[in-house]
Amino acid sequence: SNRFLSSMSSLIFVGVFALKDGRRVQLPYTKRSGEQSSREYSHYSTAVVCRQPPELPAELRIYSRSNDIIFPDDTAALIIAKAYIPPGDTAGDLLLDALNVAPFPGNPASDDYDVALPDFLWPLIFGLGTVSGPCGELPEGKASFPVTMSEYVRGSVKQSSVL
Repeated sequence: SNRFLSSMSSLIFVGVFALKDGRRVQLPYTKRSGEQSSREYSHYSTAVVCRQPPELPAELRIYSRSNDIIFPDDTAALIIAKAYIPPGDTAGDLLLDALNVAPFPGNPASDDYDVALPDFLWPLIFGLGTVSGPCGELPEGKASFPVTMSEYVRGSVKQSSVL
């Protein structure tokens, strides 16, 4: 059934991302007991760098405690995140909800900060989903096909399609 397939779907990004415009966001939620509470997150602007331009703007959300620091602009971090890619005809950034964040040490404002970073230029994308359309042909005889995946991002299951 379609419900079974959607429950076995996932979209994960792994890569080195540059973080900017860090800000703390507090979101209300209801506990199982019915009690109202809130969770804190750090939000950052970043981008998914592709092999061919353009870069895709993204917003990264990291669960954080109230005493966690906001990373300085241009901090590079190895990030594993659940993802949502909005349809091409819809305005909005890619949404990334961090599962793990490992910032690289050093001062991002320093001229030699980039020297110590690994050559991990493009993120890896792990997607588990269903083929959602017919196969097409690319140059050099390669085949392409759309894949639809869903992931729990920003409080709900969101569906992404990639070709």
